[in-house]
Amino acid sequence: MTTSGLQDILPLSPLQEGLLFQRLYSGDAPDVYAVQLVVELTGDLSVPSLKEAARALLARHPGLRAAFRHEGLSSPVQLIPRQVELPWREYDLTETPTPEREGRLEALLRADRYERFDLETPPLIRFLCIRVAQDQHVFVMSNHHLLLDGWSLPIVLRDLVTLYATGGDASELPRVRSPRDHLEWLSRRDRAADRAAWAEAVGGFDEPSLIAPAAQAAPAPELPDELELELDAVTTAALDPVARRLGVTMSTLVQTAWALVLAQFTGKDDIVFGATVSGRPADVEGVETMVGLFINTIPVRVRLRPAERLADLISHVQREQARLMPHHHLDLPSIRQLSCLSGTTQMFDTLLVYENYPAAPRGTVGDAGTGGELRITDMRGRDATHYPLTLLVNPGECLRLRLEYRTDAVDEARTRSLGEQLLQALRTIAHETQLPVGRVDLRDPDERLNPASHCGEELALPKASLVGLFEEQVVRVSGAVAVEFEGGAVSYGELDARANRVARLLVSLGVGVESRVVVALPRSVDAVVALLGVLKAGGAYVPVDPSYPAERIAFVVGDCAPAAVITLSGIGIVGGEGVPVVVLDDPAVSAQLAQLSFAP
Repeated sequence: MTTSGLQDILPLSPLQEGLLFQRLYSGDAPDVYAVQLVVELTGDLSVPSLKEAARALLARHPGLRAAFRHEGLSSPVQLIPRQVELPWREYDLTETPTPEREGRLEALLRADRYERFDLETPPLIRFLCIRVAQDQHVFVMSNHHLLLDGWSLPIVLRDLVTLYATGGDASELPRVRSPRDHLEWLSRRDRAADRAAWAEAVGGFDEPSLIAPAAQAAPAPELPDELELELDAVTTAALDPVARRLGVTMSTLVQTAWALVLAQFTGKDDIVFGATVSGRPADVEGVETMVGLFINTIPVRVRLRPAERLADLISHVQREQARLMPHHHLDLPSIRQLSCLSGTTQMFDTLLVYENYPAAPRGTVGDAGTGGELRITDMRGRDATHYPLTLLVNPGECLRLRLEYRTDAVDEARTRSLGEQLLQALRTIAHETQLPVGRVDLRDPDERLNPASHCGEELALPKASLVGLFEEQVVRVSGAVAVEFEGGAVSYGELDARANRVARLLVSLGVGVESRVVVALPRSVDAVVALLGVLKAGGAYVPVDPSYPAERIAFVVGDCAPAAVITLSGIGIVGGEGVPVVVLDDPAVSAQLAQLSFAP
């Protein structure tokens, strides 16, 4: 491509830069960011008119003619030539025997999808027209994701339909808006403000949320597989009033549901996953009609508290995303650097895409002067990402889920399980928003009974007991405050000494390993001393709130069959026949404790 043949040279958007280097890193592996759109046409198609429309489409949208260069440059750029040759192929399968025709069609589609684009040789888009019967054609448009995002695709298709009907005459179409306006808007952004907003959002996040922690970073040898699931129409309809009542979007409901799934899967309450945002700011004139790659991938962080109601969690997710909306354009590597993750550790390995794009053209297409009717009878897109699992959600009468999973990282059974749990989370949100988060269980009954059903990361835990960890802290900071209550403070050293005395008293009463000790004390320093003393004696404490009804207290004490009871005078706890009761404010007990050694 000569300089004289160039129409424009443009910088790359943050996501374009990321995709470019993802492709360079992939080597000879299949390019997951090659997008294929398959359109089935029934009726009287004029192939020459469709070909002319495709040629006019490339002439109309400069971004569709882009190539990308990076070697020898401080920053990669996209080069827009003034004109390009139309990449067009035709096949006629009408002479192929019917039993073989479907296989031949699928082979052509697979070969097209796996054919790599040379990013330095424009255009990174090609067209394929396959005649499968007298009045049936399959039209295929394939492009690299660097050129287009999902929002742009319906714009391109509507233009293509119009150009087909007008014989390639674009005079009836509105003026094309240049993506340069968007790039200039990006260059004027206050990067310090963007970084400050994201630093607040991801600050303190130090454990990645991974469903496939052992997955290799290297590109997969095959394109991902797909699994489709659907939320029934009744539940889908029930989500709308929930969203209106809480003042949130349907996308927020899905994000919250996915956070619940990941929290249960990983066993963590601080979750991050990726989400695709449109990247089309309202203050850029005409941005909704621009064709290009404007989307961005951002982290969605959800912190779950067991006692919080689902309704409140959903509202928190919405408020956080609304706060970050002016900063959605910051690139993901910069955001990751603001977290507490070390090195190049990834934040997440799942991506959620809520596909609320403008509708693509359907139904009857202009006749291009043929006089016959031409209809779009089916349309399906095939794309992917490099993440182990990508969740694509399509709104409609029934909410449809498409899970794309890398088979080298996630198997079909796990993918289906996660998808079913997401459906269950959405059902819960539709009907039980007052439920505390800690009571949400998305597993099926078999999984709930199987201890091995937890599939999160295997964490290397230190071989240390709670008592051992506490005593290490006593050695390190003996004089530091350990407990404060109602204006009083107790140091680690004093707390350890008092707990040791309680432990020696309990041992003398027969408390040992796995003995249960009822601790019926109000919130106080004595309560902490007693709990720690039980552990030091080798027992297990059974906390009982003295304010509970007497019948409930009696049931708990009788059911656990304690080896001892620790309480205060006036509470009236009875341990049962032969069970010693340690009344901490009894002068005789106080004297007995004072005589015991406080050493470990």
